[in-house]
Amino acid sequence: MFEGLLSDRSEMFWYEETLEDPFAWHYRWASFAGLILPRAWIDGMVAVNQERLFFNRHPGGGKRTAKRTWRDEVSPGIHHDMESILRKWLPPVLLARFEVPP
Repeated sequence: MFEGLLSDRSEMFWYEETLEDPFAWHYRWASFAGLILPRAWIDGMVAVNQERLFFNRHPGGGKRTAKRTWRDEVSPGIHHDMESILRKWLPPVLLARFEVPP
């Protein structure tokens, strides 16, 4: 997805991975962010995330396909707000790739 300029600073975090192995997902996320956290902290992050998953069903979690987009991963009610944020922060080439209208 982020070939070239950002390839060494990009990482994909899949929703399904939080369900399959929550500790490994959170540890990888923290490491990617440059944080080396104690196991107890990661366990705490997992506990908070599991509580949120219980109360807020994630709209994603579908089968991984080439046609899957960010819209499949967030609630439809926030698509407009997300598009606004993406337009503010992403270059035109990525906006086109993510099919965000101008």
